[in-house]
Amino acid sequence: MDWKPRLVDIAWLGSVIQLIDDGGIIIYPATMLILKVDKKHRKLTLMNPDVLGIDHYSMEVYRRARIIATHLEYEVVAVGGGG
Repeated sequence: MDWKPRLVDIAWLGSVIQLIDDGGIIIYPATMLILKVDKKHRKLTLMNPDVLGIDHYSMEVYRRARIIATHLEYEVVAVGGGG
């Protein structure tokens, strides 16, 4: 079953991106994910991709963040350029 974001999920990430300065970071504490915001290029970069191997939850939150970001016309990539 494919997960689909709710409007509130999309609105939340959009609001967070608006509140953060270009070059700022978004931290998901429960998963230890750190995303750097690049508003000019509409990109969120995962700064610590090594955490994705820690547990299934971190990988799932990252996957969902990527899906939500597409609704905001943002790309999510890992350091080094990979997704």
